[in-house]
Amino acid sequence: MRPVFLFVFICLSFFSSAQTLESMTVDKLYSRMNAGNDTTYIVNFWATWCKPCLEEMPYFLEEAKNRKNEPFKLLLVTLDFDTQIETRVKSYIEKNKVTEEVVSWAESDANVWIPQINEEWSGSIPATLYFRNGTSHFHEGKMEPDQLLKFISDK
Repeated sequence: MRPVFLFVFICLSFFSSAQTLESMTVDKLYSRMNAGNDTTYIVNFWATWCKPCLEEMPYFLEEAKNRKNEPFKLLLVTLDFDTQIETRVKSYIEKNKVTEEVVSWAESDANVWIPQINEEWSGSIPATLYFRNGTSHFHEGKMEPDQLLKFISDK
């Protein structure tokens, strides 16, 4: 009986910790943000190999936590390579207890999709998009907590 219980426990642990990341495209992203609700969206483009991205991530997670009772949505778009999703990205999510939505980016031609997000974006990360009721603002580069708060609140 004991070996069966151990096998079931291991299987359940594996499946409960495995998180499937939705693949996101530009069209899906804008469709979601244009759904007609009054939600403020903060979309952060990041990667596990980007040191400034990881340095600012706690600020974004804390702000989302502070705004949990507001119409506010933090969407974390990982630009990690597909081969890193299972290892690096999911490990980061678990280790840092990230509860906000993390999606993988499905677009491949950066020359096409980057200007669709913002025409002035050079393509470097971290990069953050603010969107609410058809209005968008963009910030390229790492944000400190006060910059993030100003970025969200001044709109």
